[in-house]
Amino acid sequence: MHRGAKIFLAAAGLVLLIAGVIPAQAPVRFPSIGLGSGVILQQNKWNPGYTVGVQCEVGEMIDYVFLIPYLNYWNAEKEESGSGLTRTLSLSDINLGAELLGYINPTPRGFFIGAGMGYHIIMVDRRAPRYFTNLPMVEEETETKLSFAALLGYQVRLAAFSYAFKIKYYLINGGYNTLQTAFIFSYNF
Repeated sequence: MHRGAKIFLAAAGLVLLIAGVIPAQAPVRFPSIGLGSGVILQQNKWNPGYTVGVQCEVGEMIDYVFLIPYLNYWNAEKEESGSGLTRTLSLSDINLGAELLGYINPTPRGFFIGAGMGYHIIMVDRRAPRYFTNLPMVEEETETKLSFAALLGYQVRLAAFSYAFKIKYYLINGGYNTLQTAFIFSYNF
């Protein structure tokens, strides 16, 4: 399993524990908690990748505007050639942030637009070709970045569940700007 995926799974488990899903008697409660998955397109010629994440609705901050903290993980890969060698590069991002979503309705459903801020742990792994033994098998680089995001989407809210489709564009300093699409399934408490 990729190093970034292990970190994300540990953090997601902690978020679920704090949110009161595990155990059911935890003191902190949120109106909803959701799981999402989708596709990312990274600006620097990386192949399309995948994203997974968890989010919690905190509640209405002002009329029709809701706060959504989230934890996302995404990964993309590409090939790098040089000096007669081809290496596989893997780009991963663990993103902790929050979004403000504005709805037309007083309850979170229908079309929404929003903005967000995030803190990113970006990891680049360069794997050496298997036939070339004097290079380290994996070279790792890690950076931390801040981002701003703009997003829009549509949410269908049923009694106990919500479904949402979201398109989000991250402006990440350092040239890691990313377009993300996600389908989110939420349980409403």
